[in-house]
Amino acid sequence: MDLVSPIVDVFNRLWDCTVKRSEPIRHLRENLESLKKAKGELDDIHKDVESNVQLEEQQHSRRTNEVKGWQEAVDRTLTEVEATLQRGDEEIQKRCLGNWCPKNCCSTYKLGKEVIKKLTDVKELASKRRDFHVLADKLPPAAVDVWPMEKTVDTESRLSQLWNMFKIVVWESSGYMGWEEWERPPS
Repeated sequence: MDLVSPIVDVFNRLWDCTVKRSEPIRHLRENLESLKKAKGELDDIHKDVESNVQLEEQQHSRRTNEVKGWQEAVDRTLTEVEATLQRGDEEIQKRCLGNWCPKNCCSTYKLGKEVIKKLTDVKELASKRRDFHVLADKLPPAAVDVWPMEKTVDTESRLSQLWNMFKIVVWESSGYMGWEEWERPPS
């Protein structure tokens, strides 16, 4: 009995180590499905935030830096996730032995770890959305209020007509004939 116990103990430890390392490989398909679902949810949240921010920007507000940074992180993460999903689908297509065994265990293991990391990143970004209390800040009012005014039509010609009539009335009644004589004092 003393001989069997250490062998069983070594076997159990090796099994535990192998199972922990094989988890990203064994659950790659399920993790890819979870990542697709989480990506869709994050994309929906991102579109909702964008539409709410655009609505507030129409009401003279400006998006906060926190929201702007979150949106940039979401855009970057969604692009990376799309590339990871595409590689994951290709990796699943390459399996052998009736889709039981990957052709390259090392690359499948790395991809499985990446899928798990991206899944946690996507869930973290989706949960950060709940932390936003304010999406946009109100802008201060403009320094000068601009009132809409109708354009004046034909004011230049009317002003010149009025001025000409004034010159005719004043100058002719005073006895002067013309602009040159108006500027010179009488001698």
